[in-house]
Amino acid sequence: MSLVKQPRLSMIALICAGALHAQNAIVEQFSLADFSADQAVRWSSRLSVIADPAMGAVGRWAVPAEAKADSVPLALGDWAPECDEWDELRFEYKLSEVPAWFGVKVTDYPLADGMQATWQLEVPGNAAGQWRQAIVPLHAPRWLWGDKPSKERRAIDFRVQNDAEREVEVCIARPRLVRRKVHLAGAPELSWEAAGRAGRLAFTVVNRSQDSLALQLRLSASDDRVVLTPAVADLSLAPGQRQVMSAALSCREAIGPLTLFQVDVVLQAPGADAAPGDALGDDLLAVQETLAVTVPFGEIPVPCLLFTPEQLPALRERVAAGGPAHNWWQGVLKKADGWLERTPEYPPRGAQWWHWYSCKTCGVSLKTASPTSHVCPQCKAEYTGWPYDDVVLSRDHDALANSIRDLGIVYQVTGDRRYAAKAHEILRGYAERYLGYPLHNIHGKPSKGGGHVHPQTLDEAIWLIAMVQGFDAIKETLSAADIEFLASKMLRPAAEMIKDHQWGIHNICCWHASAYGLVGITLGDQQLLGAAINGPKGFRAQVDKGVTEDGPWYEGAWGYHFYTMSALEPLAIAAKNLGIDLHSQRYKGMYDAPLKFLAPSYQLPAFNDSARVGFTPSGASWRYETAYAWWGDPLHGWVVAGGNRQNMYAALWGKDELNAGQAEFASGAYDAAGAVVMRSQSPLVPAGDIPGNFVAVDYGEHGGGHGHPDKLNIVIWGRGELLSEDPGCIAYGNPAHQGWYRQSLSHNTLVVDGESQKPATGKLLAFVSAGNATLCSVTAGDIYSGVEAGRVLALVDDMILDLLWARSDKERQYEWCFHSRGALTLDGAGEAAPAPAGDAYKWVPSWRRQGHDGAWRAEWQHNDVVLRLWQRSATGELWDGVGMGNPATVKPPLVLNRVRGREALFASVMAIAGKDEAPVAGEILDQGMDGAGNCWLRARCAGKLYLLLASRDGTMRYGDLTLQGQVALLVSDDAAGAAPAWQSILLK
Repeated sequence: MSLVKQPRLSMIALICAGALHAQNAIVEQFSLADFSADQAVRWSSRLSVIADPAMGAVGRWAVPAEAKADSVPLALGDWAPECDEWDELRFEYKLSEVPAWFGVKVTDYPLADGMQATWQLEVPGNAAGQWRQAIVPLHAPRWLWGDKPSKERRAIDFRVQNDAEREVEVCIARPRLVRRKVHLAGAPELSWEAAGRAGRLAFTVVNRSQDSLALQLRLSASDDRVVLTPAVADLSLAPGQRQVMSAALSCREAIGPLTLFQVDVVLQAPGADAAPGDALGDDLLAVQETLAVTVPFGEIPVPCLLFTPEQLPALRERVAAGGPAHNWWQGVLKKADGWLERTPEYPPRGAQWWHWYSCKTCGVSLKTASPTSHVCPQCKAEYTGWPYDDVVLSRDHDALANSIRDLGIVYQVTGDRRYAAKAHEILRGYAERYLGYPLHNIHGKPSKGGGHVHPQTLDEAIWLIAMVQGFDAIKETLSAADIEFLASKMLRPAAEMIKDHQWGIHNICCWHASAYGLVGITLGDQQLLGAAINGPKGFRAQVDKGVTEDGPWYEGAWGYHFYTMSALEPLAIAAKNLGIDLHSQRYKGMYDAPLKFLAPSYQLPAFNDSARVGFTPSGASWRYETAYAWWGDPLHGWVVAGGNRQNMYAALWGKDELNAGQAEFASGAYDAAGAVVMRSQSPLVPAGDIPGNFVAVDYGEHGGGHGHPDKLNIVIWGRGELLSEDPGCIAYGNPAHQGWYRQSLSHNTLVVDGESQKPATGKLLAFVSAGNATLCSVTAGDIYSGVEAGRVLALVDDMILDLLWARSDKERQYEWCFHSRGALTLDGAGEAAPAPAGDAYKWVPSWRRQGHDGAWRAEWQHNDVVLRLWQRSATGELWDGVGMGNPATVKPPLVLNRVRGREALFASVMAIAGKDEAPVAGEILDQGMDGAGNCWLRARCAGKLYLLLASRDGTMRYGDLTLQGQVALLVSDDAAGAAPAWQSILLK
């Protein structure tokens, strides 16, 4: 059993009274400021000192309106102790109103290794005008900011992001460092006497104060199967004294390997009789620290990362027989044979970031003409030198790592030690060079987060996974000295460097966990393995916190969803081989989710930082071999059965027999993922496997660093063709990525006052689907200060009805933005106009502008499909131009309808048709929005009458019609009737 010291819990304070409080309090403080005149030099000149009735002298500063990042630093000099020696930063604060972001950054080496340790405070929505206390756990930052550590800067930055249109006043009082006089120090130890049943726990208690302390120690385990003896003990500590405490640990039943439970250690003054959680000011009579206890493994089989010795006979039979696995095997064997007479050539230096490898003009990926010539296939521009020459080195580094893995697999299948010897040769050559490759980041600078072989710990982790899988496969052929050399010169330094850069729940940290977790397994390092699986940034935490209840990864980008699946898989495979069950239903949801969102072209929308991801069964089957083997879901079997199974995944981990189900594609509301999928099948064309019409609306969580400002964005497929697209992303190093692709204008959504939306999370108000019709109502969240916005959508047969609405506290400029593929036709031809001022407009090379009286029409023809649009709004301007799609060579025409007012309602009807079909007639008869939150759209199209209603208060009204609900769609064939007989009603 191994123990990992967890970050300390938030400060536990206890109520105390009288002499007991004065004599036995076990917390001490250091005041950082009393705001006296002689301390003014420590603060920014922007901070002024005022008198407050409750707090006395306090510091005050005004954060300007719409300030993206405004901070006031407190400089720490020789007068202040090192923050690393203290547990918490505490201060009182008062805000004139709650800003978008309020927190602190602490830069004080060795705290956080000199990076900017950053915390966002959880400020209640009703906190304006009230004094509140902030408690910042110094050893558990939420983020580490900055490109590189600093050993010189010592400062605490109080930081605010103010999105409001008026300034925010911030007051700070009593900033101080707080620490417990007593704490647990060093690495705890636990000897395990009987596998799964008993052990002895030892840990060190330190008195780091100048006071003598009489304490009572209480132990308790979070797992009720575990008993600790003694549960209560007394101890006395002189100033500075260290004392080892121990307790016997017994289990009521056997506990499996890598089971994680917590041991809470509470230290309190005798007689205090208080429980953790009680508080009185800053004084403590008890502190609690938590130890994470992991049940260890006994003997770990060799090999075990890809397969175990027990699994090898079945693998050998699979590749020996005819069929897909044999075909894959012949390819791997041929590559391995090619290595037997080949001398490895190592790149002369570490590689660079693939996101640099695109044309700055066209945005498309470059092609490698030679190691020093990199050409744009579109405009033929040539790039050379750094970083382009270094980017292509990544292929060489990764190819070597993959070759080591392949050679290890061939050795295990054939037993021919020549393959193991060649893998060892490549490994040893890397180990001799690894630490000699300079540490570098994507800017070529030595910094935390960079690597030796690659410019990021992300890429280093992917490289390391293949390396260590190959090492594990040949490990039985190596001497103890060989293993120690490879471990000390490369595997362990790489694993520790990667583990040291873990920062939270993120796709990158999933790759990290797999990399150092696999190293932990093959080297028998319980600390690395325990952290990779059970740590706060390990596998279980990533799945529990990062996978939404609907299955998509929280970053909301399908590219990163599959990237995360690939990251988690190596550790899940190895864990399964060791008998560790990581295969929860939440993890399974990652494999289920793509089938919920699959578009008619067998693609997934390019939401957030993603391109459109193809997902045909033939192309995706390899991803589902392990999933089907783990869970046996026929839906996963349907995907697997669609491929040729000539891949490593089928050969090493696939099932020979498949129970293939049939996927069904229906409309759905996925609130945890923040998206609605609407499907319908055109009555005029034969149905395929997936209904040919598809509309998705994105309204949910922003998606962290990979999110886009695109709430209320829609994408449309019609008759199986992609029509109106989300542009997704291109290479991050290209200026168009930030300039165009990550701006609201490039999406099919609302833009206010020419600015991109703020990060926000919207809300699903209503969803209902029946037969061939679906409708929904969503709101956008706080995308603009003082603006409320939402969208109501209906899809029925070949018709889309759309109400995009917005309200504000003052007059604004509202733009309905829409991009669709194909040739655009408008009623009138606008005049050439300069690019409007605002975010991203300059990326459209030529704009045209024309006025309209509130009603206008447009048509796009793309291949054999026509999309016709009728829209009504307030009087305004119609702008059109050509934007950038995905890939960047695609140039979809865009139209934006610009109106001004305190509110806006854009009512649209769209008809999907074949180019050879008779033109569809359409007309918007009525649209509007009232003060009660009702909005409506009444239209005639293709011989039918449609009425779309939506309400915020649950009662929908239109003329004499009253319906209870939040959204409704009514359809009638009597298009000419004054009082139509509604033949179908969809209501929620």
